Amino acid sequence: MALIAATALATVAVVQTVRVHDAQQATRHARSAAVALRAERAQLTTERNRARADLDAAREQLDDVGTQPAETSLVGDATPIVEQPAGVALCRPEELEVANNDPAFIRLFNRSGHRCALLDYPALIGTIGGRRQVVMTYPLAVPGYSDGPSWTGVFDPKLTAVLSFQTPTPDAHGRCATGRAEKQHVERLELILAGQTSALALGDASLEIAGCRPAVSTFAYDSTDI
Repeated sequence: MALIAATALATVAVVQTVRVHDAQQATRHARSAAVALRAERAQLTTERNRARADLDAAREQLDDVGTQPAETSLVGDATPIVEQPAGVALCRPEELEVANNDPAFIRLFNRSGHRCALLDYPALIGTIGGRRQVVMTYPLAVPGYSDGPSWTGVFDPKLTAVLSFQTPTPDAHGRCATGRAEKQHVERLELILAGQTSALALGDASLEIAGCRPAVSTFAYDSTDI
């Protein structure tokens, strides 16, 4: 009888040990599952916050664009951006002459004696607060103030090229069709032509940025070149 009782007690002890082990293992599994769930929730929260931030940025960009103000509307129909014609070298700054200092109506003469390729869009450099820097512009697919023929990219010495930089102002809601920009005075303007590194000075031309990014037109032939 004593042996039977001892065996029964031992069996009960083993069963209890197994149950305790199973309970501990179940607890560890539950804790691991809880940790994984919290990590997954944290990841979902991060992704949701990122998506909200992207949505807010997209909405702000749409607010910046808004409806295009009248100030950025230039004369002329939309013009395809031309490519460099075969066999025609790019125009170099030293080959061109600037006829005036009005950035809203820049007239250029080709003094090289031969045809050269003048392509959209030139970069604009200027001095702001005594510091030379690139002026961020908004490209428009329309020519400047010109009733001349469509631009082909070939600048013949017999013709005159026209380029325009417009400075729109924010609308009644403070939105800019070209994107917002800090109000500032830009002087000592220069152009960096496509494919070139040296600058073409625009004389004593200056620009007043009125809160919107300046818009640059495509090149055009002057109306006198018809």
